[in-house]
Amino acid sequence: MMASTTQHILPKSSAGGFGLLDRTGVVLSLACGLHCLLTPLLIGAAATLPIKWLASETAEFWLFSGSVAVAAASVLPSYWVKHRRKGCLVFLSAGLVVLGLLTFGSISEQLEPWVVAGGAFSITVAHLVNIRLCRQCAHCRVEGEAS
Repeated sequence: MMASTTQHILPKSSAGGFGLLDRTGVVLSLACGLHCLLTPLLIGAAATLPIKWLASETAEFWLFSGSVAVAAASVLPSYWVKHRRKGCLVFLSAGLVVLGLLTFGSISEQLEPWVVAGGAFSITVAHLVNIRLCRQCAHCRVEGEAS
C-alpha cells in the first residue's frame, strides 16, 4: 500500500522509474570527471580563450554538488521504491567515499584529478546500473504496462 502511494509522488519516465534523473546524473557525473581531468590541460589555453570559469572553484562546486544531488534524488528512491537491489548503492557509495577523501584532504594534489574522475565514473556507473535495474524490475514492467 505504501509503495502505490509513493509512486504517485515520485517522477516517472520511460525507463520505468527515475530514468530522466539517472540520465541527467550520467551527464553531470561525466562532466564532473572530465572537468577534473581536462582542467589542468586547459589552464594554458585559459589565457587566450574565454574558459577561465571552467577552472574556477565555483564550477567545480556546482558540478560536484549537482552530480551528488541528482544521484541521491535518483538512485536512492529507485532502490527503496522499485528494485531493492544493492548494485547501484555499491557504486554510488564507492564514488561518494572516493570524493569524500578529497574533502578531508587525504589525497595529493597530483592525484586529485584522477581520484575525482574515478569517483565521478563510479557515480556514473551507479546511474547506469540503476537504469538497468529499473528496466529489469518486474514491478517496473507491470507499472509500465498499466500506464
